[in-house]
Amino acid sequence: MLVKDNINLRIINIHTIKPLHIENIKQECTMQNKVFSLEEHSVIGGIGSSIADVIATYGINSKLVKIGINDKFAEGYGTYSEIKKMNSLDANSICEIIKKNL
Repeated sequence: MLVKDNINLRIINIHTIKPLHIENIKQECTMQNKVFSLEEHSVIGGIGSSIADVIATYGINSKLVKIGINDKFAEGYGTYSEIKKMNSLDANSICEIIKKNL
């Protein structure tokens, strides 16, 4: 969806917080001006927070935008797709957040 707007992103899958692959995160963040983290739960204490710790600890000059559920309970009931949309975690919402922050 972003490519049609000439937005090309590099996607890195960090599937576990432990062990945290600090060297990989440092390398990827150092190469980018802006880094986005995406998680389907709270942005507090998740992988975005771990990335923020690496950026701060090593003085990396990248801005981090954490995408996920802010400090609140998830909204709504319904199917997985409906709940993602209600919480701005569907593909359209994620693309809009990225565009707004570029």
